[in-house]
Amino acid sequence: MQVRQKNIRIFEIVLNSDSENLIDYINKNYPLVKDNIFLIKGDISKELVEFLNKQNICFVDMNSFENYEKIVSKGKEITKNEKEIKIITAHEIKDDTVETKKVFNRTIRSGEEINTDYDIVVFGRVNNGSKIISKGNVEIFGNVEGMVICDGSYMILKSVKSDNIFFNGENIDKNSFDGKIKKVYLNENNIEIKEL
Repeated sequence: MQVRQKNIRIFEIVLNSDSENLIDYINKNYPLVKDNIFLIKGDISKELVEFLNKQNICFVDMNSFENYEKIVSKGKEITKNEKEIKIITAHEIKDDTVETKKVFNRTIRSGEEINTDYDIVVFGRVNNGSKIISKGNVEIFGNVEGMVICDGSYMILKSVKSDNIFFNGENIDKNSFDGKIKKVYLNENNIEIKEL
């Protein structure tokens, strides 16, 4: 037996006869969403199911789960058909580890993937074909030609030549960077880019 641990994202989607909007979103953000799971509730059209299957997107039709609303909204233990389901909210989890920062004083090579919950600092290039995924903050001081996915509070970038830069689920335009060090951050749910 071989076991691998993998971090995945789950997209929770409620549809109101707007399957086309979800298809457009997936097409626009495909590199970001392709390896994740969609929990879909609402009006799921036949066209959407065919599209998701064609794109090999893993999804769950949540309309078949009667207690789904209770599970998501309460975050408590419930019993159904003699099976217990326990949802643990983030503030209930205690982590004894000290948060660290991963620092790379080198080039991130093509084909290399860095996936971490911590902050990442790169003092080198991020080559085309490489991938950096962080739930923390990302700081890259070399040219960025690979994919970067940051779900932290901010990103610091200098020279971006890649179309695959994502900050908290939004694709960032490479033309926003001109070789000067800039900070990408959220300001009242709006993404802002500011020169440092």
